[in-house]
Amino acid sequence: MDYGNVVVRTFVGRIPFHHVAHPYQAARVIEEYWQRAKQATSTTEKESMKNAIRAKLGLPLPEKPAETRLVPASAPKVTSRATILKMLGANTLKIRYELGDSVTYRKHWFVLIQQAGMPAFLIIVLAGLLIHRLFVLAFDPAASLLQWVDGKLTIDSLALLWPILMIPMFIWMIYQVIDWSNDIFTVTPDQIIDLDKTPFGTEQRSAAQLENILGTEYERVGILGNIFNFGTVYITVGGTQLAFENVADPATVQSDIDRRRMIRMAKVNESKTAAERERFADWLAAYSENADEFEHEPGDEPKTG
Repeated sequence: MDYGNVVVRTFVGRIPFHHVAHPYQAARVIEEYWQRAKQATSTTEKESMKNAIRAKLGLPLPEKPAETRLVPASAPKVTSRATILKMLGANTLKIRYELGDSVTYRKHWFVLIQQAGMPAFLIIVLAGLLIHRLFVLAFDPAASLLQWVDGKLTIDSLALLWPILMIPMFIWMIYQVIDWSNDIFTVTPDQIIDLDKTPFGTEQRSAAQLENILGTEYERVGILGNIFNFGTVYITVGGTQLAFENVADPATVQSDIDRRRMIRMAKVNESKTAAERERFADWLAAYSENADEFEHEPGDEPKTG
């Protein structure tokens, strides 16, 4: 049937293309683009070196071709609704969201249910008891929700007790939701950040530069982790290890980290290459400016008898 898997091995791991039609042709296309990219990089590096030497020698630089940029017909407008949602915390319950060039993850919904499940369950039980009591008062002619006793207005004790007990349960649930929301993992263009913060309590922040990452791996534990697709991503940095715990779709989180890591390393290598290019251009410029002096050094003159 002429289909198969094309596996691309990169610095950060394997990238499989599953069930590709005409896999041999697809592999050759990838290799061709790979060679084109290498050739384009080499050509760009040579041109950059030439321009750096020209600049050091004071020679005019060749004009760059004008770049054509697509400008949208109308820029997107920020609506007042979006501003209001941002003020109210539109990202409070999102398990993944992007702000600029940074992407932030939270723990899976399953963890939120574990933390806030007990107070939520107690609130439901108390609400059920309250509804049951209101039904009893509605159909019992001998009882009433409000009644006058000795000239004073009284309320049924159970109908009053259940809402009072719901208040601390509701506060407990809100605390757990905020605690879950405050545990975030962020990947910026240059570093990864693990922030653990408790409401009105301690805050712990761990960060590492992307170029210092030695490797990443993820793990889904147990049947629940595989069913709901959540797990822990481990990032090895030097002799330490950071863990993005219980994040949704850990494979995608690992891919996001590796992709940004490669972009960061490319920028760092580009900066180092540019520094080396400038230093080499300085050497050539210094030699060009003093070439005549070097050719007529006193030690180079022939000796006469």
